[in-house]
Amino acid sequence: FLTTSVGDLIYLYYALILMAPSLGFPCNSELLMALGGSLAALGFMKLGIVLFISPLAILIGDTITFHLGKRYGETVLNSRFVQKLFPLEKQLQVRKILQDNAKKFMFTVRFVPVLRSFIFLTAGSMQIPSKIFFAMNGLSTFIYAPAVGAFSFLAATGMQELAAEGQGRSKWIA
Repeated sequence: FLTTSVGDLIYLYYALILMAPSLGFPCNSELLMALGGSLAALGFMKLGIVLFISPLAILIGDTITFHLGKRYGETVLNSRFVQKLFPLEKQLQVRKILQDNAKKFMFTVRFVPVLRSFIFLTAGSMQIPSKIFFAMNGLSTFIYAPAVGAFSFLAATGMQELAAEGQGRSKWIA
């Protein structure tokens, strides 16, 4: 799908796909970041743009999820169904732990695949300060996303070189 995109639309589609895991869609953002680096190595996208777009798109998705938690979290947490599963006493304990450790928590969540969107939603509903969310999630994302993209670019480039070298050697063997 991405490789058949016309012109710069590939970057828009890539950004939208990268937002999906943050919004709760069942796909892995690490694989999508690696896809971006690999497509850059194959010449479909420019690496610099991929490394710039990746953290921004992820942060946009994270921010939407976090603010949905901030906006609607109290209503959900106070519902009868959630109260049965997660009573108010437990909620207050979790809120205290999260607020006491908010910086460390928001930084390390980036490195926990699969549960991130749920954790950001919970952090928003537990009223983690927005400044801490943006600072720590932004820092970890701007470290992690470009690193995954760059490493996948290097790996894909290396695989291309190995394939080309293997084709050259097969001529000598045949």
